[in-house]
Amino acid sequence: FAVGEFRDVHYGAKGNLNIWEPDVSPTQFSLASILIAGGSNEKFQGIRAGWIVYQWLNRNHTRLYTYWTVDGFIKTGCYNTLCPGYIQVSTKIPLGFLFQPVSTYGGQQYEVGISIYQDDITGDWWLMVFDELVGYWPKSLFTEQGISQGANLASWGGEVYSPVKEKSPSMGSGHFPSGVMDAAKERREIPSEEEKEGLERQLKAINKPAIKTFKTRHGEIFDCIDIHKQLVFDHHLLKNHSVQLKPTTVPEWINISERDGSFQILQEGINCPDGTVIVRRTTMQNLINARRLKSMGLDGPRNFLTERTNTDLSGQVYFATVDYGPRSFYGVKGILNLWDPQVSQDQFSLAYMAIGGGDAGKVASISVGWMVNPSVYQNDHVHLYASWIAPGKKTGCYDITCPGFVQVSKNIPLGALLQPVSVYNGTQYQIDLTLYQDPAKGDWWFAYRDENVGYWPAALFMTSIVANKANYASWGGQAYSPVTEKTPVMGSGHWPNEGLEKAAYVNGIKIMDNSGNFWDPAVSSLKVRETNSTCYKAMYVHEDDEPWLRAVYYGGPAGCIGK
Repeated sequence: FAVGEFRDVHYGAKGNLNIWEPDVSPTQFSLASILIAGGSNEKFQGIRAGWIVYQWLNRNHTRLYTYWTVDGFIKTGCYNTLCPGYIQVSTKIPLGFLFQPVSTYGGQQYEVGISIYQDDITGDWWLMVFDELVGYWPKSLFTEQGISQGANLASWGGEVYSPVKEKSPSMGSGHFPSGVMDAAKERREIPSEEEKEGLERQLKAINKPAIKTFKTRHGEIFDCIDIHKQLVFDHHLLKNHSVQLKPTTVPEWINISERDGSFQILQEGINCPDGTVIVRRTTMQNLINARRLKSMGLDGPRNFLTERTNTDLSGQVYFATVDYGPRSFYGVKGILNLWDPQVSQDQFSLAYMAIGGGDAGKVASISVGWMVNPSVYQNDHVHLYASWIAPGKKTGCYDITCPGFVQVSKNIPLGALLQPVSVYNGTQYQIDLTLYQDPAKGDWWFAYRDENVGYWPAALFMTSIVANKANYASWGGQAYSPVTEKTPVMGSGHWPNEGLEKAAYVNGIKIMDNSGNFWDPAVSSLKVRETNSTCYKAMYVHEDDEPWLRAVYYGGPAGCIGK
């Protein structure tokens, strides 16, 4: 236990519980709760309510829970409705209710308001969650020595349980309370009025007028905007660009993704009208986070060609990939296994597929895949991402946070949350991605499964070889951590040699030629790259007779300090 207590007669308690999702094993639990109680020893009576992560009770994730007893937990009481006693009245909030989203370290915070109070007429003890009366425990369950006539103890805080043979799980956020306010001030920067006005002008320029707006259950906002009024047209090279709704030549699709778990990229009810495209709205917190990271030296996506081994004052970028080149080609494919690695506020972990090329000083690249990056997405879930870098200073960004990417899909936005994710030694989920160049226009197109999401116009890369072709490709994982923190999980958090259903993978690796045909790259043309094999590894497996077995396995656990 780690709680604050109040010891005196009272008739209820309330509080806003900060919501987290600590990691626990199947035999552990971690919770935050409010307790009202009275009596002592075998006469101890109490009611708890809050959130809990306990696989035995709710399988997984952070959920609403209650527990009550009238004899010091000896013979009576139970969780939720596992025994008679509690009476449910709400049709909206059941016990076991899933709390999402959850707080991120140094980032967006979420909380749930919970009250437990006694009806002054009936004596029943009521539970209220989010201002909704959820249910009650009748007065008849309790005695005068306990809590039938009020209570004399209230507490607020956390609790964990672990068998003695296991290390204890995280409680709350997994960080100590000391220095919380200082850390919060450092990480949750509050801009001055002048700075705020500048950020608001920047937001107005980025977020174009919405024809229709949707807010997801995770709190993310998506706008349907006119396809001809996107941010991309603010780029000085694209002022007069005409939107290409599709490439002049569609390549021969190779679809070997029958093993995909089924999931939709947007929740039901999100539909943009014809003539519009769907984009994820940028928030002020996004801009504040970006400014803070820039001050630390991390001011955008890293080029996989130049970031071979990069340690700077702010931290280190780690790669565990299989690379192709230098040989000319015009597109790549890959099927990326989907995971949800844990990271801190200033870290990221991603899986990607990239193309690039160019001479020294004129290097350009495009990357697509999935990423967990709380500073970019304001939560610690996995999102579809894309990034680009062109020759010159101040070029390139993630998704559509700067002019460059032309969105054409009204169904698949960059930055979309991807769920569900793979389970270790269980169900595997994956996304099928393609990057290819339009042979007539030179634009680089991004396709999710068989739908074109959008493209980067050739004009962005006119000073680079990428304007005409690519000569390097890469598939695998990437992670970043400040030097003050141990590295995050990459992929599944397990080493590549554990194989299918345990290690993260990219399979279906293909290269596209100038005729639009995809083919398997020769084994001799692929090279494993590990910027620090102590932290993360990569492995390429191949069987000519079994295309499924041609895959890159990559990743590693958290906790490494690389040099």
